Amino acid sequence: MCPNDPSSVTAPDRRSESLSTPVRLVVTAARPSLECSVPSALYRVLSSEPPGSSLVGSQSACLDSIRALEGYARIRGTLVSDGMGRLPIGDQRGIDLDAVILASDYCFARAHHFATKAATDSSPLEHIYAITSTSGALITSFGAGLEGSHMNGEEPMAILCRYGCSLALADLESAGVSVDSRLEAPLTTYATALGRLIELTTTDDSPWLEVGSQDEAGTDTCHPLERGLVRTLEGESTPLLEGARFDRASADSLEEALEEAASALGTLERYASGRRQPLVDRLKKPLTWLAREGQERISEPFDPTLEFGMGDDDG
Repeated sequence: MCPNDPSSVTAPDRRSESLSTPVRLVVTAARPSLECSVPSALYRVLSSEPPGSSLVGSQSACLDSIRALEGYARIRGTLVSDGMGRLPIGDQRGIDLDAVILASDYCFARAHHFATKAATDSSPLEHIYAITSTSGALITSFGAGLEGSHMNGEEPMAILCRYGCSLALADLESAGVSVDSRLEAPLTTYATALGRLIELTTTDDSPWLEVGSQDEAGTDTCHPLERGLVRTLEGESTPLLEGARFDRASADSLEEALEEAASALGTLERYASGRRQPLVDRLKKPLTWLAREGQERISEPFDPTLEFGMGDDDG
């Protein structure tokens, strides 16, 4: 089940204590907290459905895998972009480019380790397939990023949100929870579109991360929009979005992603049983919230049509 305190299902990564100080500092700063990880929040919502399912044993490994892969993506995404100046290189803590690359390799390896740990005897392959396909898609995306654009709209955060969805479905299957095969495609489409919305609306002109001293954790620098999306997935309707700007968002592309996600939920609602209606309603909240915020923060005309289908709920 999804606990009220999400941090209670994760444990410190003791293996990182054996890393050199520069590498460990970058690893610590790169992995987002659960309060700022939208892929983790999406996983928690989906893997706690239906109510009463007991998945806490695998949740810890899955959440650790998601956060490690997000850390890898944050580091690699910066390395292949023109944002080298945002890396904490050349400071008094001995962090150099080698340390940053080693930190990304460590995060990548730990993501695979935790996904393997989540696999069970009754369902040994689904988690492995999820991590291998996701890591391959990320590498392809970063390769395209070297040429200035991501291939086929596959932004890293879209891939990561899809990973959270894939792990949740793998958990449900391994726990013997029946999931209608017709639900998988709209859930995957929704997760991908949600990730695209994050890429479209988060600004990249702030420091990539704030690395702490040898005895301190880094400062979480997640965008306020990511924190707000996590809160809406947790059930809050109108989280505050102080100081956030949608600097990179074009009205047309944002409307397209919102409407794609809403259409996927309409399909989900048609096939979902009544007991899963609370899940559908929960997944609507980030979209209605983003649509309202976009009207306040985008200077272009912006009027997305969110057609969820039956049982529409704004709030």
